[in-house]
Amino acid sequence: MRNTVAQTEDAIAFMAKVESMSQEARDHFKIVIEQLITCYLDEKSHAVVLIDHDDKDKTAMIAVNANEMEVANLLNIGALASASMVMEDMPDKGMLN
Repeated sequence: MRNTVAQTEDAIAFMAKVESMSQEARDHFKIVIEQLITCYLDEKSHAVVLIDHDDKDKTAMIAVNANEMEVANLLNIGALASASMVMEDMPDKGMLN
C-alpha cells in the first residue's frame, strides 16, 4: 500500500513526538502500544484508556475492543487494584475502637 503525502507527514510528526520523549518514557510507551495492539488483534483482549488533563474539565475514555459491560468491568477491576495498592502501603492502625 502506498502512503499519501499527508499520511507520510503524519507519520513523521508522530515519530518526532516519540523521539522528543525521554528513553524511559519511550520504553513505557512501547509497552502501552504493544498491549493496545494486542487488543486490536485478539478478540479476547480488551482495554480502556483514560486520559485526564489538569486544565480541562473532561476526562477522555477510549474503549479498545470492549463493549459497555466490559468497560464497566475493567474500570471496576482498575479501581479495586488501585485501592489495593494504596492500602498496601498504609501503616497498621491496630484496633479501631
